[in-house]
Amino acid sequence: MNDQDAPLAEVEVFMEDTTSAWFGITPIRMDLGVVRFGAWQIRHAPRPERVGEAYVVRMTAGFRPAPFAPLPMWWEAGFDIDGAIVHDALPRLVRSDETARRYDLTPDLTFAVSPGGPMPVGPVSAAVDVSGLGTSRLRWRYSSTRPNRPAPDRCTGWIVLLTSPGVHVITVRAVAKCQPQPVDSKGFTAGSEAVRRTVTLPRRTASTADTHPIRSRVCPRNSASGHPEAW
Repeated sequence: MNDQDAPLAEVEVFMEDTTSAWFGITPIRMDLGVVRFGAWQIRHAPRPERVGEAYVVRMTAGFRPAPFAPLPMWWEAGFDIDGAIVHDALPRLVRSDETARRYDLTPDLTFAVSPGGPMPVGPVSAAVDVSGLGTSRLRWRYSSTRPNRPAPDRCTGWIVLLTSPGVHVITVRAVAKCQPQPVDSKGFTAGSEAVRRTVTLPRRTASTADTHPIRSRVCPRNSASGHPEAW
């Protein structure tokens, strides 16, 4: 199923005039749109040296502006995760437009550029910052790299997720934020309606045992033809 057919969550983003509360007035809200999170695609990664499990997760997020809303200078998407930490993430840091690249996992379960690797990223037509590596709080921020050009409306990311032994269900809180042009947002603060979801992680079986090179271990699921299935 396409990730757009079964979204993990849809988070409303807006600007809010919080100064209204000082005068006992209901805050004025300017709707900016919705950040749509695609369903996670989860595969086993090689088992980490320390006890626990590791997973490679492909995730997508797309920004859909509200009618007549100003286009964003940047928008942010991420997760607060209960039951796991984010060991590494892609894209990691982009300062200007970047051509498409492919990645594979290193033995220490971090991403590295690898021609022909199973994890494609890009092309990226934005500046990208990631925060929260090594924690349970992940954020990507996508910013426009050119004047008068909005940030991209759809992005793909990858993470390496580490869990403790016996953890097969985690809770994730999808969060987002959006910042329009300064002239449109004076006096307003960015806000959103976070959405909480439960994610079930696949259990390791004989078919996902650590008996093959890293590349085949990252993408172990087979298609109906019996060949390894691409992401």
